Amino acid sequence: IGDLTVARELHNVICRPNDDSSWPLVNLQAAVKAWWVAEYSGWYLDDGLLGGLQGVDLDAEEDRERSKTFFDALRDGAFDFMLSILADVNSAEQQDPSRAALLKWLARKTPSLVFETVPFSSF
Repeated sequence: IGDLTVARELHNVICRPNDDSSWPLVNLQAAVKAWWVAEYSGWYLDDGLLGGLQGVDLDAEEDRERSKTFFDALRDGAFDFMLSILADVNSAEQQDPSRAALLKWLARKTPSLVFETVPFSSF
């Protein structure tokens, strides 16, 4: 993307509210949003890139909106999704303590699957 105006239009497409989304994997959608907001926020670090846009306030609404979108993505499972992908990408030969700790944390945080059905009470 070579133009901030195009990036702003793409931001509106990627960061739509979850209500009108058709993503089957919500965690993947959250990860894409988190990655995009991190990339998109880089456009606002250089004031020279904002020269052609009128009505862009770096300190007010735009910054708060990007922060809220990023934290909403983390709340929707972006970090968990990224960790689960990373856990499967690394080979078993590359075991290190930090990776083991992340896997333990992820296993503790992720709800376990119930393999047997639980019968309802008869009362």
